[in-house]
Amino acid sequence: RMLSGFQQPHTVDLLKALYADMVGEAVPGWSFSVDEISQVAVDEFLEPLPAGQELQLLPRAELPLSAHPRLRRYHPDYDEATTLDHDPVHMAREVQRWADDFMDDERLRLRSLLTGVAQQDL
Repeated sequence: RMLSGFQQPHTVDLLKALYADMVGEAVPGWSFSVDEISQVAVDEFLEPLPAGQELQLLPRAELPLSAHPRLRRYHPDYDEATTLDHDPVHMAREVQRWADDFMDDERLRLRSLLTGVAQQDL
């Protein structure tokens, strides 16, 4: 999405810069001027993200009602059917997102693609 409004030379420059950074070389200069980027491309880049992809900050209780089993039922998100005060799927995604190895495979795959070096050799 980030590159959708940019012309081919901008994409090539970006890929060259990513490649140089990954192999430890000096990042080359840009072959275009900032003035060449159209207002349409900037506007598309700054469009709000679709629903569900934006950053969501959930309200927190002042007192951690989850801390004690008897207080848990007073939590605003308490569900009597499951006796949980949180969404287990959401919490599993949060654990994954904050893990030290989050998106390591994707980063290695992209690095391999840009450098031409096999993933196991990086």
